[in-house]
Amino acid sequence: MPLAVYRPEDIERIAAVARRIDGVLAQVTAAALPVVTPLHLDAHAREQLSIAVLESALEMPVLESGRRASLLVNINSTAAHGLPTGEPLGSGDVVTLDCAARDASGWHADLARAVVVGRASAASRALELGAGRGTAAAVGAVRA
Repeated sequence: MPLAVYRPEDIERIAAVARRIDGVLAQVTAAALPVVTPLHLDAHAREQLSIAVLESALEMPVLESGRRASLLVNINSTAAHGLPTGEPLGSGDVVTLDCAARDASGWHADLARAVVVGRASAASRALELGAGRGTAAAVGAVRA
């Protein structure tokens, strides 16, 4: 399979979608509170995607309701691609929210954010800060 080569204008279209997903994740992250369920966060993500004029690009994950998930929610030791459940979040949970979406033209991006829910232990806060610094360093290296 040949490697796709994107033109600068293509990269800007992808970046524009990524900025809109970032706004969606900001809203969803703010709603990640103790006793809120991942299913609630998924519904909130679906609403925010609609406001941002985006559509979920998650093809595979289907919830028990038969509806596709708009958000993958990884709690604590869940490695990746956790389906939203009705199990409430607890204070101190480390949660990764992963959202892939596309615009009406088909351009798509995938972003994730990690957050510590409620009161965090010192170790959880250090993990959250370290993950943020690592992401910033990786982005800086790619841009260099």
